[in-house]
Amino acid sequence: MVTLKRVRRSDAPPLGKVSAVPLQLSNPVLYFRKTADQTVTNSTTLVNDARFELPVGARQTWTLEFRLLFSSSAVANIKWQITIPALATGRLRFAGVGANGLNGESEVAASSVQGASGTGANKLVVFHAHVVMGTTAGDIILQWAQNTAEASNTIVRQDSLLIATRIV
Repeated sequence: MVTLKRVRRSDAPPLGKVSAVPLQLSNPVLYFRKTADQTVTNSTTLVNDARFELPVGARQTWTLEFRLLFSSSAVANIKWQITIPALATGRLRFAGVGANGLNGESEVAASSVQGASGTGANKLVVFHAHVVMGTTAGDIILQWAQNTAEASNTIVRQDSLLIATRIV
C-alpha cells in the first residue's frame, strides 16, 4: 500500500532563481516521424533519408529503433544502411526476411547494407541499431535506395518512425 503525504504550499521548498539552462533528462527519448513520402526511382545509389538524421555528441551512446513503412516492386526491393561518424562503433540488428537472404535475426556492423523484399504493396520493416560515439560529435543517418535499379518507385512512407534513446 502506498501512502501519499500532502504538502502544503508553505512547506514546499522555495523555487529560487529561474535558470535559462534547459532541463537535462537522464535518458531522453526522441521520436522522429516522417511527415511526407520520399521516393527513389531507378537508382541503387544510397541517399540520405530526408527525416532520419540524428546529431549526437562525442562519447554518447544511443539505441535506435527504425520502423520503416515502404513500398517497392519485387524487382527493385529496398536496401539501407546507417552511417555513423568516424571513430564511432555501431551494430545493426535486423529481424525478418530480407532481399539479401537474412532470415530471422542477424547482427551486423551499422554500415553494412541490409535489405528487404518488396511486393508492390506497403510493408513494414523494423530494425535496431546501437551506436557508441568516439571522441568527436557527428550525425547518425539512415540511407536507403533500390536494391536493383528499376523504373518503378521505391517509397519510404509518411509515418515511418525513428525512436532514439540516449543511454547514460
